[in-house]
Amino acid sequence: MFTVSLHSISLSLRISHHTRGSASAAEPSGCSSLSLSLLDGAAAKLLLLAPERLRFGTVCHAGNASEVSRAAELMSSYFIATASSSARMVLQRAAPLLYAAPLLLLLGGCSALTWSGPLVDKALTCAGGEYRGSLGRKPSAAACLAAAEAVVPADLNYAVWRDQSCYVCAITTRGDPSAWVYNKVVGAVSFAATGTLAPTPAPAPDLHNPCLDGAGAQASRKWCDAAAPIDERVADMVSRMNVSEKISNLGNSAGAIGSLDLPHYNWWSEATHGLATGGLGVRNSAQAPHQTNFPFPITTAMSFNRTLWRATGAQIGTEARAFMNLGAAYSTYWAPVINLAREPRWGRNIECPGEDPFLTSEYAVQFVQGFERNPADPAHIQASACCKHFAANSMEHATEAGQTHTRHDFSANITQQDLVDSYLAPFQACVERGRVSGLMCSYNAVNGVPACANDWLLKDVAREAWGFDGYVTSDCGAVSDAFNKHHFTGTPEATAAAALRAGTDNDCGAFYKQHVPAALNQSLISIADVDAALARLFKVRVRLLYSRLTSA
Repeated sequence: MFTVSLHSISLSLRISHHTRGSASAAEPSGCSSLSLSLLDGAAAKLLLLAPERLRFGTVCHAGNASEVSRAAELMSSYFIATASSSARMVLQRAAPLLYAAPLLLLLGGCSALTWSGPLVDKALTCAGGEYRGSLGRKPSAAACLAAAEAVVPADLNYAVWRDQSCYVCAITTRGDPSAWVYNKVVGAVSFAATGTLAPTPAPAPDLHNPCLDGAGAQASRKWCDAAAPIDERVADMVSRMNVSEKISNLGNSAGAIGSLDLPHYNWWSEATHGLATGGLGVRNSAQAPHQTNFPFPITTAMSFNRTLWRATGAQIGTEARAFMNLGAAYSTYWAPVINLAREPRWGRNIECPGEDPFLTSEYAVQFVQGFERNPADPAHIQASACCKHFAANSMEHATEAGQTHTRHDFSANITQQDLVDSYLAPFQACVERGRVSGLMCSYNAVNGVPACANDWLLKDVAREAWGFDGYVTSDCGAVSDAFNKHHFTGTPEATAAAALRAGTDNDCGAFYKQHVPAALNQSLISIADVDAALARLFKVRVRLLYSRLTSA
């Protein structure tokens, strides 16, 4: 039986003649019912009369993506050619959806997996090598299951839905799913699949260096010449980018740059006490299944041992470089946290070295020096560290005298002496002695000015007084908070301009991408302001070794 259903591909179309058809031929073993958007009786009959190769063979047994894609194209052409005139126009508009091979497999693929569940308030902890990431936010557990079933190839066998997010894993070391031992997790809904997993295709490497391609267009350009001054190389990179490429590279999820043959880049990875996995860190595999997980900084700092702090940073940085060289990680890590643990009720105290400015300063210097610098190559940095959260950030959520503050709208009102002696001291050490390549501006305001739009903090203090020569990223959503929570300016374009000109080069979020174009059109900023931010960003990436190895 073939079910004719519009709901299968979530097209909100309604035609009065919505029919069901049946096939005389038996479906091949292991094939799921083929559901497609057939909008009238003629189209439904067409599917049933389609050649056996088209109906079953290609969809169920295609050995490569091009064959499946061709089958999808042929099938959708059949639909369009034979549909009634009232449906043909709609089908033509939907043709791109029908052409897509992944969608065809989703609708009519063969899976050797059988999913079961739901298991309510139960969940598994997937190991780093098992975790396959997030399928995004889903409105229900059923939607999470449907998304997991639709993954092609079928290389995962566990899905869990919690807090409207859907996560999946490929578990191969725990035997049959019926024997899995689950943890009690209130609000979680789990699904498991039995059967043979498809081989996981090798992912594209996270990093690509076009300078190493001697036959490519980039290798002969100045930005690839390791012998040229770094500022000239960076200027060459920025000069070749068009405006769209420039704006798309002002966020943590930076777009591919066709003019430089550089792929997508993600600035956000975590490494506070070891390299994170999943979407905010490295990709584990059989070749690199593990990385070292160290004690939290609050514990490591209790040793009062500078040598240990440096060795910890060096080990994490070396592992970061190893994953990067393997193509399984990006190169910029947002660690260490060097805020003061000044409030015992603050939930993030474990991420900090402690409450003392001197101790925290020394930890910052040693961790960053170990993380970024490898004696084997003093001319480059092995991985990029980022001291955060700049500055006076140690409050998440509090209600006092009936007034509630959160980290997103709080203003840390601090005397100049306390600010310099306590809250800025670790960052000054991180910059001046640690020579860190990155700073992160925080959610809060400092004396009424949002940190990410605070030109005194970012420009006068960090760059001019301390000599900071790296990039500044916002905490995630902090530029948006400057407008939506702190109400720093009257328009989002003015906030984007204020943050960019203050020195926030990288917006973790989408605020710059959404509002910098309008800020340019309104002459609130110039393309030179955008270029200055990009130059600081790309200078860090060049220091991470984008060059011809033969010239180094």
